[in-house]
Amino acid sequence: MRHISFKIRPKACLKLISVTVLATAELLSTAHAQSKPPLKVGVLSDMSSAYADLTGPGSVIAAQMAIDDFGGSVSGRKIELISADHQNKTDVGIAIASKWFDADGVSAIFDLPTSSVALAVQAMAKSRPDKMIVITSGFSSDLSGKACTANSMQAGINTYAIARSVSTALVNDGFKKWFYIQVDNLGGSSMYNDSSAAVKQAGGSVAGLVKFPIGSADLSSQVLQAQAAQPQVLGLALGGGDTVTAMKTVKEFGLRDSGVRLFAQSFDVTDINAVGLGVAYDTYVSLTFYWDKNEQTRAFAKRFFDKHKKMPTQYQATLYVGLTHYLRAVEALGGDDRAGLVAPKMRELKIKEFGTETGTVREDGQFMRDVLLGRVKNEGTPRYPWDYIEVVRTIPANEAFVPLSASECPLVKKAG
Repeated sequence: MRHISFKIRPKACLKLISVTVLATAELLSTAHAQSKPPLKVGVLSDMSSAYADLTGPGSVIAAQMAIDDFGGSVSGRKIELISADHQNKTDVGIAIASKWFDADGVSAIFDLPTSSVALAVQAMAKSRPDKMIVITSGFSSDLSGKACTANSMQAGINTYAIARSVSTALVNDGFKKWFYIQVDNLGGSSMYNDSSAAVKQAGGSVAGLVKFPIGSADLSSQVLQAQAAQPQVLGLALGGGDTVTAMKTVKEFGLRDSGVRLFAQSFDVTDINAVGLGVAYDTYVSLTFYWDKNEQTRAFAKRFFDKHKKMPTQYQATLYVGLTHYLRAVEALGGDDRAGLVAPKMRELKIKEFGTETGTVREDGQFMRDVLLGRVKNEGTPRYPWDYIEVVRTIPANEAFVPLSASECPLVKKAG
């Protein structure tokens, strides 16, 4: 019987051991990554009512784009996105947000159109200091003012910035007599309060105010009251579908033909697309994003349009910016999503916005972003589809938003 022996050379042996060790390490690393819990984020929006076109399904698309552009994971944690419709009801919004935080493991909630819902969810989240709220569409200035919290931020435009940019500009141009139609909710009240204060401070006057319930199908009575007051400017303290209804009624009753200027405090490309330039022409708007501003915004808008068949509104683009900024902070913390760490890191990092670095997040939670003062184009002037707005001027963030020295946010440390 013959004995067969094998000789393994030392170098080959070392190579075999090295390969085995590397393979084992890779398997352990993969297993470790797979064992990390996912990072869950939620989009809580209006999916079916007055603000669905401004936010809603388009906000979910913008959030998914941000996640995909980030690579789908952060520090080895897969990013999971969920969404829900708060129906513009405070109790529904609180119930969904509470379940997401307490039972479903959601780390941060975004969007929150309708300021009353945003304020309620913000207050609820205050007792959950490890959770984040990033409000990308609720625009009451109270959200980063007297209602501010350590674990919430306001990423988009607010009523103070809207009022200061547009109301003041119109009064300075000689349009001094105003009348307001206001949706009867907290957001509408905030819009009216900030705008009327800016009008009076600039030397204008307010001839009257009439309110209506959100989602009203007929605003004839309100428009007739405005017409009787003979204002130079009709301020529409409302948004979304209500703006579309108001604009069409204003046109029907001939206010535009009589020379009345319109100030729509929440008005975007989807609204203009719905009513047409023949109704919306010369309306002044305030925006933190316009899709046709530069090559970077156009590239983002094209990708968004391919998915949604509409150009992005400022609120949908703001969700993309806000979620990306949140993910960058979590990544900088090695995947730690506790708001007590994430919020300071978000304030520390520069905001990256479509190819440029803009400002930072202030201590009151306000994202400091430049505001665009725009005017809706007339029929015949657009160069291509969705070319609806002419940017009149860019207002630096530190001029557009309330100075910290005047902030009512309890987190702001006042000098002296």
